[in-house]
Amino acid sequence: AHRGEGKETGRPQGPPRFFFGLFPGGPMMKAMEHLFPALTPRETFQGPVLVTVPHPDDEVIGCGAMMAWHASRGHRVVVVHATDGAGGDPDGKFGDIASLRKAESARALEILGVREWRELGFRDGRLEEAQGLEGILEDLLRRLQPRTFYTLSPLDNHKDHRVLARAAAAAAFRALPPGTECLVMGINNMGLPNTLVDITDLLETKERALRAFESQLAYLDFATKVVWRDKAATVNIEDPGVKACEAFMRLPASRLPEFLEKAEALEGVLYPA
Repeated sequence: AHRGEGKETGRPQGPPRFFFGLFPGGPMMKAMEHLFPALTPRETFQGPVLVTVPHPDDEVIGCGAMMAWHASRGHRVVVVHATDGAGGDPDGKFGDIASLRKAESARALEILGVREWRELGFRDGRLEEAQGLEGILEDLLRRLQPRTFYTLSPLDNHKDHRVLARAAAAAAFRALPPGTECLVMGINNMGLPNTLVDITDLLETKERALRAFESQLAYLDFATKVVWRDKAATVNIEDPGVKACEAFMRLPASRLPEFLEKAEALEGVLYPA
């Protein structure tokens, strides 16, 4: 159950526009109702699973606990890193940072029980220059035909994340059946999640995987912050046994183009040229 009755006051009058009609029922109806994310059973999301991210570590930040759960259930889980991760050492502390990050990623995925990943090798920080990214992702999606597809949010802050989000969404719309479960995850921010998944029993495993990225932790202790973010996601969940959640924007593959359109409109409002 979600606590929230009576919390929202002083909402502006007039035609509500915040959600741009993304939610079923239209903006007028949904803007006048509570929009707490649904606490969804993990069993809702089945394998095979494909996870597409720009950098080694993004997948663990966004859905590390769910990857561990999928692997424990025997689901095939494939992770795709679009870039080489070479931009992750701006002070030159570690030498061959791309190779180091690959090794760190392998250790993290081993902790989670994931044994398959692909490295596309595009230039870190310049993913907008990647030739053929969308086609490569479409081919992977067609071959694997995941029942659950994890990808990044077009509302994220890092430009590589937004490029990947747009390419993956366009590829998935063409390659996947309309009802395929797509779980869009925010890395730099939470986005507008409409689904929470209880990861209380998997949070320790996720943190151990996050701490495999020692080169990145030398710059920022994101492992601690991600753990607290997952705990904070439960703010409106009354069940005291639910102590941490991963948060997603859940939608079918058929709505990905609309989602991209609305996300770009919101970006234009928040970050006008």
